[in-house]
Amino acid sequence: MLISIFIILIVSFIIVSPQIYQKYIVLGHDVMFHFNRFYDLYRQIETGHFNYFQSNYGFDNSGRIINALYGYDSAFFQAILLYITKSWLKFQIISSFLCLVTSGITMYALSKKIGISNKFAVLSGILYMTSACVNYYVRYQAFTGWGAAFLPLIFIPAMYALQNKEKPINSIYLAIPVAILINVHIMSAVMGVLAIIPFYLVSFVQTKKKGQWIKDAFVAVLLVVLMSLNTLYSYYEVFSSNKILSPFISKSMFLDAFNLSITGPSFQKSAGVIFSIIFLITIAFSILNWQRQTRGKKVIDSVGISFLILSSTLLPWDFLANHFTFISIIQFPSRFSVIAYILLIISFFLNIKGLYEMGNDKIKLIIGSMALALTLLSVVSIHNIMVENAKNWQVTPLVTGDNKNDVRVESMEEVRNNFRSEDLGKALQTISKGTPDYLPISGEYSNKEMYEKRRPYTMYINEVIKNDIVTKKEVLKDGSISLNWKQAKKEEVILPIIIYNHSTVKINDVNLPSKNVNKTEIGSLKMTAKKGQNHVIVGYQPKIKMSIILSIKIVTVLSVFLYLIVKIIVTKFFFNN
Repeated sequence: MLISIFIILIVSFIIVSPQIYQKYIVLGHDVMFHFNRFYDLYRQIETGHFNYFQSNYGFDNSGRIINALYGYDSAFFQAILLYITKSWLKFQIISSFLCLVTSGITMYALSKKIGISNKFAVLSGILYMTSACVNYYVRYQAFTGWGAAFLPLIFIPAMYALQNKEKPINSIYLAIPVAILINVHIMSAVMGVLAIIPFYLVSFVQTKKKGQWIKDAFVAVLLVVLMSLNTLYSYYEVFSSNKILSPFISKSMFLDAFNLSITGPSFQKSAGVIFSIIFLITIAFSILNWQRQTRGKKVIDSVGISFLILSSTLLPWDFLANHFTFISIIQFPSRFSVIAYILLIISFFLNIKGLYEMGNDKIKLIIGSMALALTLLSVVSIHNIMVENAKNWQVTPLVTGDNKNDVRVESMEEVRNNFRSEDLGKALQTISKGTPDYLPISGEYSNKEMYEKRRPYTMYINEVIKNDIVTKKEVLKDGSISLNWKQAKKEEVILPIIIYNHSTVKINDVNLPSKNVNKTEIGSLKMTAKKGQNHVIVGYQPKIKMSIILSIKIVTVLSVFLYLIVKIIVTKFFFNN
């Protein structure tokens, strides 16, 4: 096992090595959104001025709510990495490396769970590391990659449910991976839960102890809620008291669907030639050998193929989105492909295992060589893409993906220097995207109408990013943010600070209920400023104190951890002797 993990570590290093050697920073389309998230918590750790909800340091000190709704726990971990490295380059390399290692180890663990031999389990882990869904983080800094890194864990208890008819559900082993996913990337958690439902339906049908199944499932759900309480409560807290603008709605979901291809891999567009070959071989093998397969293998193949179809252009996604508007929350149908990657890679190696066991030494050599060759080709492919990214860093104009229209400095050399600066805040001022996700909107327009008619990106850029009315911003010890400026005359102004319905607002020493203050369509504070000095303090007060919510979560997590430690000790010393 240690040798297997060491191999995964080496391959992870090989993938990120071009970035290490050339010292370039990936400026993908999501990089500024996540750099702002991590920087905000990094500064909170550094100063000790904590605010669970407000972004007081990131996102132009606007006080908008992001981390509370987007994997606070994982963002806090990334912020600790940033606090240790104090460099965007070092942080990005280490974070990408850890993402790759995590994906390789979780896939390796899943492969071992279902009986794949160690050498093929290592290959499955490496193949998954090189998949576009994992490398979406390494290549573009899209956090979907971190969700993909943990997703294989959710299938370990699902496989256990198929294998154990007497007690299909181990409540703790099911709850832990689901809770991890919710706290890392909630959309990945949704995908994972949808994917394991068929496994548990089959396990429910085949078990004779259906009452125990229901009881264990209920306990698992309860544990998930308690271990993810801060994330789940944050959604309730914010969405129950505000009309929140959803993330960007794709203009054409069909064009953002997934395809098999003979071109290079892309998470949103294509699998690439290597994975297209693997998927097609696996699908063909499943169809031709359906009757001879075990029930568990049938479930793996059925779910994997179904999610591949769901992610693809085989479905009329634009038609569906126009008739069922809730579907648009998916944003990109290609998201479903991550489940296909996991299950079809697993199925591929299960097929190889069966052929390998039946064949003679010559056939074993051919099969083993084929699997190794495909895996190495995939590693080479990703490594070459990283080399190409290194070249892009050196050219002028600097390629910055979807950020190229948001650069706020005059030269590309200044972009490079600012991202390498010891002052981490310089990078955030270099590229500013008007991403309006999770802003509180008036409710006059639907989410779709806001994006199509009101242009929230432009509103945010004008009201927050380019708004220079406030001359001094300061984060106070209680986590609220203070704004000071001087007016030449009395007039109505829009301040670069976002107000939610549970925000606390103090204007020129007068406390005002947040519902009584004027706001723009995207929640920016609108007020009549007096002539002379003006002072505004904005904080956030949830219905239930987060200290209580976090205490319940921490006690639950520690209790589960202690239970597992005791169980391991008891099993080792009393049952193995």
